[in-house]
Amino acid sequence: MTDQKLKRLQGYWSALRAGRPAPRRSEIDPRRIEPLLENAFILERTARDAARFRLAGAHFCTLMGMEIRGMPVNAIFVPGYRAACDRAVSAVFDEGAQVLLDLVAEEPGRMALSGRMLILPLASETGVLSRAMGGLVTAGIIGAPPRRFSIRGQQTLDPAAGAYPTLRDRPGFAEAAIPFRTRPLRALDGDGPSPAPPRGRPARLRLVENDD
Repeated sequence: MTDQKLKRLQGYWSALRAGRPAPRRSEIDPRRIEPLLENAFILERTARDAARFRLAGAHFCTLMGMEIRGMPVNAIFVPGYRAACDRAVSAVFDEGAQVLLDLVAEEPGRMALSGRMLILPLASETGVLSRAMGGLVTAGIIGAPPRRFSIRGQQTLDPAAGAYPTLRDRPGFAEAAIPFRTRPLRALDGDGPSPAPPRGRPARLRLVENDD
């Protein structure tokens, strides 16, 4: 598996924004990205350094073993990396950054699961960056859920580059940082556990709610 889905998602987002800092949330048409919906998500900012999943595709339910709509985005990370996740998400909303996270899920006695998570800003009708869209792809055997991730690195996409490295079919990633300004993230301890929402049937991503 490769991260072609993330490339297509970024290309769709870039075409929609047409030179603006970000496209509007109301401009997203799920029919144009139907093959990507399983891996896609929409985030809603809830505080200066926090966001929650407003919508999420079925791949997230497979990883976590539950419906994650309404959960904080940092809930899919191990506690030591949740603050790093919050900083990355804040960069999307505060700076309009396009952020790519290199991820790994490692647990004793289980095969490592690699992943990449792309987060892209979206604007409200008033121009405020209050939403974000993105996707998560993984390589490896998921096995029994939940699978939570550590962050191995954060890369900020250079819009002029037009491309980014490929996730290969192996536990690690090839180094190809030229299209990015790379900023490694340091793990922080002390984050408390996030409450789990009620379990439910995985829902297909639908982008039909109002923006504001």
